[in-house]
Order: sequence, then C-alpha cells, then structure tokens
Amino acid sequence: SDLQRQQVNDAFFAIQLYDAQQRSIDASMNDLNARRSAAQQRVTAGTALPSEVLLLDAELVRRSQSRQELHTQREATRIVLVALTGTDVAECAAFSVRTEDESLPSVEDAFARHARPEYQTFERTREAINARAAELSARDLPRVSAIGRIGYGRPGLNPLGRAFDAYWTAGVQLEWSPLNWGRTRRELQVQEMQQQIVGTEEAAFSETLKRAAITQRAQIDAFQQSLAMDDSILSLRDRVLNETRLRFDEGEVTSADYIARQTEYLGAELDRDSRRVRLSEVRARYLTTIGREVR
Repeated sequence: SDLQRQQVNDAFFAIQLYDAQQRSIDASMNDLNARRSAAQQRVTAGTALPSEVLLLDAELVRRSQSRQELHTQREATRIVLVALTGTDVAECAAFSVRTEDESLPSVEDAFARHARPEYQTFERTREAINARAAELSARDLPRVSAIGRIGYGRPGLNPLGRAFDAYWTAGVQLEWSPLNWGRTRRELQVQEMQQQIVGTEEAAFSETLKRAAITQRAQIDAFQQSLAMDDSILSLRDRVLNETRLRFDEGEVTSADYIARQTEYLGAELDRDSRRVRLSEVRARYLTTIGREVR
C-alpha cells in the first residue's frame, strides 16, 4: 500500500541520516582527541592550565552522548524497517545515499506517459464498461441462427413406412425482442454514467499527483541550491578551522575557542548531511509519484 511504502521510505532515509550524522560526529571526535593530546602535552610542560584538557574532555563526552543517542534511534528505526519489509537488515548494514545528479523528467513529460499502475486500472475498467455496453446493444438486435437435425430410425421421413431409414431436417431460426420497455436504454445510460465516473476519478487522481509532483520538484530545486551554498559555507568554515587548529597547536588560542570553531564547522556539516539525505528522499518520492522505478 502507499502508506506502507511511505513508512518504508521514512525509515530507510532516517537510517541514512543517522549514519551520515554519526560519521560527521566521529570525525569531529577524532579531531578533538588529537587536540586533547596537544593540550595534555602543554599541561605536562607547565605551559597551560589543566582546564584546557578538561574542556576538551567535557566536549568529547557530550559528543559521545550525542552519538549514542543517534545509535539508539538508528537501531529503533532499523527494527521498524525489518518489521515493514520482512527482510533481516543487519545492525551494521550500510545504507548508501545517491548523491550524483540525476536527470529527472519534467512534470508535463512524466504525466504524458501515464506510467503509474493506477492508469492501467482505469483503462481496464473502461474496457469492461465498453464490453458491457456492446453486449447490451447487441441484445436488442435480431439474432438469426441455423438449426439442423439428422438421424436414422424407423420410421424415417415416411411415417407409414416400416423400414429403417436416414432422415434430416434443417431450418433458420429468428429471435428478436423489440419491446423490452426501455430496459436496454436504461442499462446503457447506467454504463455511460459509469464511464463518466471513471473519467472523473482519473482526472482527480491526475490532478492530485500533479500537485504533489510540482511541490516535490520545487523542493528538489531548493535543496540543490541550498547544497551548493552548503559547500561554500563548509569551505569557509574549514579554512577558519584549519587556521584555528594551527594557532591552537602553537598555544595561541584556548580550548574553548577551538571547540567553538569546531562546533560551528560540525553544525554546518550536519546541515549539509541532512539536506543531502532529504534531497535523495524527495527525489525518490518524485519518482514514485510520476510512476518511475526507484533504484
């Protein structure tokens, strides 16, 4: 059903988002651990206060907590996905996101082909109604049939004969019921109304899909534009973080300053990860809406 398919999509892309966020947090924790080693060396040498290391430890614990929460949410979502699909999805299974650009058909081109299976159902219904109407129309037409009989017995064609003989008879039979008190006409009107109902339902179905597809295409365009800006933001944040990292290693900035810059970079990275997954999700929904297979 459409509801179950949507639930599967929600769970699948939620796991993708959790995985992307965990990778970003892991990378940030690796970086903080490296900075902690440098800070510990300065504390041991007496050139820095112990609070420099303590601040980094506190941030590492906080991010470890965030990662554990993501892991718990991912596992719960994985269990839901297993229940929905009936497929055993391993806990460590990787879920890939399609990040390459894909040429998507326009809304007009997509609906010109009527690729959704529901359109085949509408067409089969119309064919059944037309067949019934043709049957009703033929019922009032004169029907001519040939009849025949052949046999062998006594008597044959001569009722007074005593000998066995072959015989046969043939003829033409005409059936016609011109007076049915308008029953056929009324039944044909019912079939015509059924055709109109099917046409109305198909038009309403198409209009609903088109509105959804237009909205989804707009979301795709918006996410693509935002991702382009995310790349620029991350590039700038990365330059600032690299400079702060060098200054931190030289002892020119404190742990608090470095954590602030790295948190800003991580936030920008998580925003980009979220938009990438949401873009893939909207693409999948758009392809489903227009009746194309999602791969």
